[in-house]
Amino acid sequence: MPACWTQPMSELLPAPQRRNSAGSQPNPRASAAYNLALSERRSLAARNYLVRQGVPPERMRIVPFGETQRRSQGSGRLEYARDRRVEFVFTDLRGLDIIFQDQEADLQLE
Repeated sequence: MPACWTQPMSELLPAPQRRNSAGSQPNPRASAAYNLALSERRSLAARNYLVRQGVPPERMRIVPFGETQRRSQGSGRLEYARDRRVEFVFTDLRGLDIIFQDQEADLQLE
């Protein structure tokens, strides 16, 4: 997994009051059914990675988006790379805001 995945782990491991949703989005070049299944596999892979790193599975859920939440509306290599992603959404059971910035340091252009 990319180095950028250390941030979700560092936020979840020491804080039992935090929960995480791993949502995945493919690019739109395949059928809607294929993209939804791919999105689910990516979300599960992200969840399973964090579980192997010690994050309890009951603190996470997956949210496969399919093609419903594209980041870009274009059809170039950069737009497709932005669409292929896993997003981590954190919540804190105490009601605290958790703010992360988008990053594109690990985009993989085809």
